[in-house]
Amino acid sequence: MDRRERERIMGEHQPRGLSAREQREAELLAADLTESPLSGKPLPRRMRNFSASVEGYARSVVGPPAYAQRLRQVEEEIDDHLDRLRAARDAAFLS
Repeated sequence: MDRRERERIMGEHQPRGLSAREQREAELLAADLTESPLSGKPLPRRMRNFSASVEGYARSVVGPPAYAQRLRQVEEEIDDHLDRLRAARDAAFLS
């Protein structure tokens, strides 16, 4: 690609004015802002349902809750049991 063509496309050689499409979009946005009831007013604060606390931080450092740890243990025991059943079935078929 020619350097002049690349500069024309990228617009890095100098700032360019708005195209007709960009000018229409800017006018539409400005019209929307003037009609907006929220224009010029501060945004409402977003309230959170939690607050950072030392207890929450300490709980997060400990790891998953006890029920999640127990669930993982149960799933591992089930997998081990199924492995033992498969091994016993295979041994029974081979003998």
